[in-house]
Amino acid sequence: MSKDDQELANLKAKMERNELRARDAEARLRIIQAEIAIIDSRTKLEALRTED
Repeated sequence: MSKDDQELANLKAKMERNELRARDAEARLRIIQAEIAIIDSRTKLEALRTED
């Protein structure tokens, strides 16, 4: 394997790791957004309960 081939393989591996990190970060963001929506819904529900 030539030096260029090795560099290309290293870059591909790095790119794959970065893509995995990006997908993981996106998944964590979706989880956080869902948690915020749940908290918001609970707050609204509690406000409705206290109105009665």
